[in-house]
Amino acid sequence: AQLRTMLAHADLILFSLDQDGVFLSSDGSILNSYSSAPSEVVGHSVFERYKRFPAVLKTIRKALAGQETHSQLVVEDSTFDCHLSPVLDDVGKVSGVVGVAVDMTERLSMEQALRESEERYRLLVEDQSDLIVKFDLDLRVQYVNPSYCATFGVDHEQFLAAPHRHSSVQRLQTLGVA
Repeated sequence: AQLRTMLAHADLILFSLDQDGVFLSSDGSILNSYSSAPSEVVGHSVFERYKRFPAVLKTIRKALAGQETHSQLVVEDSTFDCHLSPVLDDVGKVSGVVGVAVDMTERLSMEQALRESEERYRLLVEDQSDLIVKFDLDLRVQYVNPSYCATFGVDHEQFLAAPHRHSSVQRLQTLGVA
């Protein structure tokens, strides 16, 4: 009952296959997003169901050959982080595969949006004609934009690497700003 409750609220699919790649089980709330019920896949071949996705089939074949696999797989417009483990019988022969597929689509989309936002911010700051400086609490310079370097005639990398404080920091201190 607890496992069923967890599956009902997690963006993942738990599944098992026999040695021929036929679904023995498939469960998880993410199936609802794809209009699939476990009954639609159980008893059907993974090779038939995912024939349009060679990377999925390659991963399944590796697991059926006895290799534990971990890969990121794209199915339609979704990306899954998949872990597959071979199931061995009493004599060590592969009798099937168990796997978990976690839907990473939303997370990857958010990471991409964050990268794009960071790039826009970086361009905004670096293209400013205003002087932009970031200090830590000990008045060590953490960042200066290109306009700052041009105004004071200093090289960006050398300025940030210098162990001493720049004269502009000292000037800010004498003015009581820093």
